Amino acid sequence: MGAIVVGYVALSIVILFSLDRNSLWYPAANICAFPLFVLSPIIVLLSPLPGRLKLTIILALIVVVTPIIGLTNTTYLELAIQISIFAGLALGLNIVVGFAGLLDLGYVAFFAVGAYLWAMFTSPAPTIFQINGWLVPDWAFFIFLIIGVILAGIVGIMLGLPVLRLRGDYLAIVTLGFGEMIRILARNADQPVNLSNGAQGLHGIGRPPLPGFAVDFTSGLSGLFGISVSNPETVARQL
Repeated sequence: MGAIVVGYVALSIVILFSLDRNSLWYPAANICAFPLFVLSPIIVLLSPLPGRLKLTIILALIVVVTPIIGLTNTTYLELAIQISIFAGLALGLNIVVGFAGLLDLGYVAFFAVGAYLWAMFTSPAPTIFQINGWLVPDWAFFIFLIIGVILAGIVGIMLGLPVLRLRGDYLAIVTLGFGEMIRILARNADQPVNLSNGAQGLHGIGRPPLPGFAVDFTSGLSGLFGISVSNPETVARQL
């Protein structure tokens, strides 16, 4: 059984590397091949392999194989990022509903609180922050990462104190309403003071600083596997 699992993982990797992007069949082959690779960590986790071997294979797939595959097609990295985001949302739902037993349907609003905090202070959109020169440099990302967590926690406490006395459907209705309040607030917080640029949204959001060694590592990694990368800085940022 272990040999079959390892063979499946190896086969999914080989198929992805062997795809010809110039082929007319590439889109269809890509749709079939990438899900096979995405399922590899799950199959390894459910297999009867020893625990340490499972951990080694899964880490290798995520830390080594995925970036290498992303060098040939950054779409894979973008999909991996989206999968990770939704996995984080699923973990949050599992904690609230699975462990706490609370049917909270508005917890995603806390993601929006932290995200909008960083976006408002970095976007060149004509908000009050841009007009008054309150924008922060990219290196402040890690500081705002902590501030965003704290702010989301404060909002959670403010919501939780009156709401956690509710149970069942009543809790679901109130928390769902809270999530809608955040969405509506973000879309309408452009009057009388422009905070979120309204329905037009915030564009050009700042990115975390990229150390120089990351670009060098990307170039070296691509050269090691004989892969040509036209813009290693872009790929390194996604990695």
